[in-house]
Amino acid sequence: EQCASQHSGRLAVADAHDSLTYGELSRRSDVLANRLLACGVRPNDFVAVKLDRTIEFPLAVIAIHKAGAAYVPIDLEYPEERQQYMLSDSEAKVVIDSQFIAETDFSQEATSIDLSTTEGLAYMIYTSGSTGLPKGVMIRQCALTSYIASITDVLGLSSTDRISLHRPFSFDAHIQDLYPVLTVGGSLHIMPSEIRRDIQGIRDFITGHSITGGSYTTSLGKLLIESGPLPLRYMTLTGERMADLV
Repeated sequence: EQCASQHSGRLAVADAHDSLTYGELSRRSDVLANRLLACGVRPNDFVAVKLDRTIEFPLAVIAIHKAGAAYVPIDLEYPEERQQYMLSDSEAKVVIDSQFIAETDFSQEATSIDLSTTEGLAYMIYTSGSTGLPKGVMIRQCALTSYIASITDVLGLSSTDRISLHRPFSFDAHIQDLYPVLTVGGSLHIMPSEIRRDIQGIRDFITGHSITGGSYTTSLGKLLIESGPLPLRYMTLTGERMADLV
Protein backbone atom coordinates (compact mmCIF):
# COMPACT_ATOMS: atom_id res chain seq x y z
CA GLU A 1 0.00 0.00 0.00
CA GLN A 2 2.91 2.37 0.64
CA CYS A 3 4.28 1.56 -2.82
CA ALA A 4 0.81 2.13 -4.29
CA SER A 5 0.58 5.59 -2.72
CA GLN A 6 4.11 6.56 -3.74
CA HIS A 7 4.35 4.89 -7.15
CA SER A 8 0.79 4.33 -8.34
CA GLY A 9 1.71 4.06 -12.02
CA ARG A 10 4.67 1.71 -11.59
CA LEU A 11 4.35 -1.89 -12.83
CA ALA A 12 3.56 -4.27 -9.98
CA VAL A 13 2.65 -7.66 -11.48
CA ALA A 14 2.56 -9.12 -14.97
CA ASP A 15 1.69 -12.45 -16.57
CA ALA A 16 1.87 -13.67 -20.15
CA HIS A 17 -1.14 -11.58 -21.21
CA ASP A 18 -1.84 -8.81 -18.70
CA SER A 19 -0.36 -6.55 -16.05
CA LEU A 20 -1.33 -4.36 -13.11
CA THR A 21 0.24 -1.18 -11.78
CA TYR A 22 0.56 -0.69 -8.03
CA GLY A 23 -2.43 1.65 -8.11
CA GLU A 24 -4.55 -0.88 -9.98
CA LEU A 25 -3.47 -3.73 -7.71
CA SER A 26 -4.37 -1.69 -4.64
CA ARG A 27 -7.78 -0.57 -5.91
CA ARG A 28 -8.80 -3.96 -7.33
CA SER A 29 -7.74 -5.80 -4.18
CA ASP A 30 -9.92 -3.40 -2.17
CA VAL A 31 -12.88 -4.25 -4.42
CA LEU A 32 -12.24 -7.98 -4.05
CA ALA A 33 -11.69 -7.74 -0.29
CA ASN A 34 -15.01 -5.95 0.16
CA ARG A 35 -16.75 -8.63 -1.89
CA LEU A 36 -15.22 -11.31 0.33
CA LEU A 37 -16.59 -9.53 3.39
CA ALA A 38 -20.00 -9.35 1.70
CA CYS A 39 -19.77 -13.12 1.17
CA GLY A 40 -19.40 -13.60 4.91
CA VAL A 41 -15.62 -13.98 5.17
CA ARG A 42 -14.35 -13.03 8.61
CA PRO A 43 -10.87 -12.70 10.18
CA ASN A 44 -8.93 -16.00 10.23
CA ASP A 45 -11.37 -17.72 7.89
CA PHE A 46 -9.78 -19.68 5.07
CA VAL A 47 -10.37 -18.73 1.45
CA ALA A 48 -9.34 -21.22 -1.23
CA VAL A 49 -7.59 -19.89 -4.33
CA LYS A 50 -7.96 -21.99 -7.49
CA LEU A 51 -6.39 -19.83 -10.18
CA ASP A 52 -4.00 -20.31 -13.05
CA ARG A 53 -0.63 -18.55 -13.26
CA THR A 54 -2.03 -15.07 -13.85
CA ILE A 55 -2.07 -11.64 -12.21
CA GLU A 56 -5.31 -12.69 -10.51
CA PHE A 57 -3.38 -14.85 -8.03
CA PRO A 58 -1.44 -12.04 -6.28
CA LEU A 59 -4.56 -9.89 -6.59
CA ALA A 60 -6.59 -12.56 -4.78
CA VAL A 61 -4.16 -13.25 -1.93
CA ILE A 62 -3.66 -9.55 -1.19
CA ALA A 63 -7.44 -9.10 -1.10
CA ILE A 64 -7.76 -12.07 1.24
CA HIS A 65 -5.21 -10.53 3.61
CA LYS A 66 -7.02 -7.19 3.50
CA ALA A 67 -10.18 -9.02 4.56
CA GLY A 68 -8.25 -10.40 7.53
CA ALA A 69 -8.49 -13.95 6.21
CA ALA A 70 -5.93 -16.57 5.13
CA TYR A 71 -5.57 -18.23 1.74
CA VAL A 72 -5.26 -21.86 0.78
CA PRO A 73 -3.65 -22.28 -2.66
CA ILE A 74 -5.06 -25.22 -4.61
CA ASP A 75 -3.13 -26.34 -7.66
CA LEU A 76 -5.37 -26.80 -10.70
CA GLU A 77 -3.23 -29.78 -11.70
CA TYR A 78 -4.03 -31.67 -8.50
CA PRO A 79 -6.34 -34.68 -8.84
CA GLU A 80 -9.96 -33.77 -8.17
CA GLU A 81 -10.00 -35.97 -5.06
CA ARG A 82 -7.10 -34.06 -3.50
CA GLN A 83 -8.68 -30.70 -4.35
CA GLN A 84 -11.96 -31.72 -2.72
CA TYR A 85 -10.14 -33.02 0.35
CA MET A 86 -8.32 -29.69 0.80
CA LEU A 87 -11.55 -27.72 0.39
CA SER A 88 -13.31 -29.90 2.94
CA ASP A 89 -10.45 -30.10 5.43
CA SER A 90 -9.76 -26.35 5.38
CA GLU A 91 -13.45 -25.49 5.66
CA ALA A 92 -12.82 -22.74 3.11
CA LYS A 93 -15.52 -20.07 3.38
CA VAL A 94 -15.16 -18.99 -0.27
CA VAL A 95 -13.40 -20.34 -3.35
CA ILE A 96 -11.79 -17.71 -5.59
CA ASP A 97 -11.60 -19.20 -9.07
CA SER A 98 -11.75 -17.72 -12.57
CA GLN A 99 -15.55 -17.51 -12.38
CA PHE A 100 -15.46 -15.65 -9.06
CA ILE A 101 -12.99 -13.16 -10.57
CA ALA A 102 -15.10 -12.77 -13.74
CA GLU A 103 -18.20 -12.04 -11.65
CA THR A 104 -16.45 -9.29 -9.64
CA ASP A 105 -17.14 -5.75 -10.84
CA PHE A 106 -13.71 -4.14 -10.61
CA SER A 107 -15.00 -0.87 -12.09
CA GLN A 108 -16.76 0.02 -8.85
CA GLU A 109 -15.27 2.13 -6.10
CA ALA A 110 -14.46 0.33 -2.87
CA THR A 111 -13.51 1.33 0.64
CA SER A 112 -9.83 0.81 1.42
CA ILE A 113 -9.54 -1.78 4.19
CA ASP A 114 -6.95 -3.81 6.06
CA LEU A 115 -8.30 -6.17 8.70
CA SER A 116 -5.11 -8.22 8.98
CA THR A 117 -3.43 -8.46 12.39
CA THR A 118 0.02 -9.50 13.53
CA GLU A 119 -1.21 -12.76 15.06
CA GLY A 120 -3.80 -13.38 12.37
CA LEU A 121 -3.40 -16.22 9.89
CA ALA A 122 -1.83 -15.44 6.51
CA TYR A 123 -2.01 -18.72 4.59
CA MET A 124 -2.13 -22.50 4.88
CA ILE A 125 0.01 -24.81 2.75
CA TYR A 126 -0.78 -28.52 2.52
CA THR A 127 1.97 -31.12 2.77
CA SER A 128 2.50 -33.71 0.05
CA GLY A 129 0.62 -36.38 1.98
CA SER A 130 3.35 -38.95 1.29
CA THR A 131 3.00 -40.32 4.83
CA GLY A 132 -0.80 -40.22 4.92
CA LEU A 133 -3.41 -37.58 4.23
CA PRO A 134 -2.08 -34.08 3.37
CA LYS A 135 -1.82 -31.84 6.42
CA GLY A 136 -2.42 -28.11 6.43
CA VAL A 137 0.42 -26.02 7.89
CA MET A 138 -0.81 -22.62 9.07
CA ILE A 139 1.43 -19.52 8.91
CA ARG A 140 0.68 -16.29 10.76
CA GLN A 141 1.05 -12.75 9.46
CA CYS A 142 3.90 -12.02 11.88
CA ALA A 143 5.92 -14.92 10.46
CA LEU A 144 5.22 -13.83 6.88
CA THR A 145 6.17 -10.23 7.67
CA SER A 146 9.41 -11.32 9.33
CA TYR A 147 10.27 -13.55 6.38
CA ILE A 148 9.59 -10.77 3.87
CA ALA A 149 11.85 -8.39 5.83
CA SER A 150 14.69 -10.92 6.01
CA ILE A 151 14.50 -11.85 2.30
CA THR A 152 14.39 -8.18 1.29
CA ASP A 153 17.49 -7.51 3.41
CA VAL A 154 19.50 -10.61 2.46
CA LEU A 155 18.83 -10.23 -1.28
CA GLY A 156 19.10 -6.44 -1.23
CA LEU A 157 15.83 -6.04 -3.11
CA SER A 158 14.95 -2.62 -4.49
CA SER A 159 12.52 -0.91 -6.85
CA THR A 160 14.79 -1.77 -9.80
CA ASP A 161 14.33 -5.53 -9.31
CA ARG A 162 12.20 -7.56 -11.70
CA ILE A 163 11.52 -10.95 -10.11
CA SER A 164 10.34 -14.07 -11.93
CA LEU A 165 7.85 -16.36 -10.20
CA HIS A 166 8.60 -19.89 -11.40
CA ARG A 167 7.45 -21.88 -8.36
CA PRO A 168 3.96 -23.43 -8.20
CA PHE A 169 1.59 -21.47 -5.97
CA SER A 170 0.87 -24.64 -3.98
CA PHE A 171 4.52 -24.86 -2.86
CA ASP A 172 5.52 -22.56 0.00
CA ALA A 173 8.67 -21.41 -1.84
CA HIS A 174 6.46 -19.13 -3.97
CA ILE A 175 6.34 -16.80 -0.97
CA GLN A 176 9.95 -15.71 -1.56
CA ASP A 177 9.26 -14.43 -5.05
CA LEU A 178 5.70 -13.16 -4.62
CA TYR A 179 5.74 -10.82 -1.62
CA PRO A 180 9.14 -9.19 -0.97
CA VAL A 181 9.50 -7.44 -4.33
CA LEU A 182 6.03 -5.89 -3.94
CA THR A 183 7.12 -4.20 -0.70
CA VAL A 184 10.01 -2.33 -2.35
CA GLY A 185 8.34 -1.10 -5.54
CA GLY A 186 9.82 -3.67 -7.94
CA SER A 187 7.85 -5.85 -10.32
CA LEU A 188 6.75 -9.49 -10.23
CA HIS A 189 6.65 -11.47 -13.49
CA ILE A 190 4.66 -14.72 -13.38
CA MET A 191 6.19 -17.39 -15.58
CA PRO A 192 3.55 -19.16 -17.71
CA SER A 193 2.95 -22.88 -17.20
CA GLU A 194 3.96 -23.88 -20.72
CA ILE A 195 7.61 -22.85 -20.28
CA ARG A 196 8.25 -23.79 -16.65
CA ARG A 197 9.93 -27.08 -17.68
CA ASP A 198 11.61 -25.74 -20.80
CA ILE A 199 15.19 -24.50 -20.21
CA GLN A 200 15.31 -22.40 -23.37
CA GLY A 201 11.85 -21.03 -22.66
CA ILE A 202 12.92 -20.01 -19.15
CA ARG A 203 16.10 -18.40 -20.51
CA ASP A 204 14.09 -16.45 -23.09
CA PHE A 205 11.65 -15.33 -20.38
CA ILE A 206 14.49 -14.12 -18.13
CA THR A 207 16.24 -12.17 -20.88
CA GLY A 208 13.07 -10.93 -22.54
CA HIS A 209 11.70 -9.46 -19.31
CA SER A 210 15.06 -8.23 -17.97
CA ILE A 211 14.59 -10.43 -14.91
CA THR A 212 17.05 -9.73 -12.06
CA GLY A 213 16.29 -12.64 -9.73
CA GLY A 214 14.14 -15.60 -8.78
CA SER A 215 14.10 -19.02 -7.10
CA TYR A 216 14.28 -22.49 -8.63
CA THR A 217 14.87 -26.09 -7.64
CA THR A 218 18.55 -27.00 -7.40
CA SER A 219 18.44 -29.33 -10.41
CA LEU A 220 16.72 -26.74 -12.62
CA GLY A 221 19.09 -24.01 -11.45
CA LYS A 222 22.04 -26.23 -12.28
CA LEU A 223 20.72 -26.71 -15.83
CA LEU A 224 20.22 -22.97 -16.22
CA ILE A 225 23.74 -22.26 -15.00
CA GLU A 226 25.24 -24.85 -17.32
CA SER A 227 23.30 -23.53 -20.31
CA GLY A 228 25.22 -20.25 -20.34
CA PRO A 229 25.38 -16.77 -18.77
CA LEU A 230 22.18 -15.04 -17.72
CA PRO A 231 21.63 -11.35 -16.83
CA LEU A 232 20.60 -12.19 -13.25
CA ARG A 233 21.64 -10.36 -10.11
CA TYR A 234 20.88 -13.44 -8.02
CA MET A 235 19.34 -16.91 -8.17
CA THR A 236 18.26 -18.91 -5.11
CA LEU A 237 18.10 -22.70 -5.26
CA THR A 238 16.15 -24.87 -2.80
CA GLY A 239 14.48 -28.23 -2.40
CA GLU A 240 17.41 -30.49 -3.21
CA ARG A 241 21.04 -30.92 -2.10
CA MET A 242 23.45 -28.40 -3.55
CA ALA A 243 26.78 -30.21 -3.07
CA ASP A 244 26.99 -31.11 -6.76
CA LEU A 245 26.99 -27.43 -7.71
CA VAL A 246 30.18 -26.65 -5.82
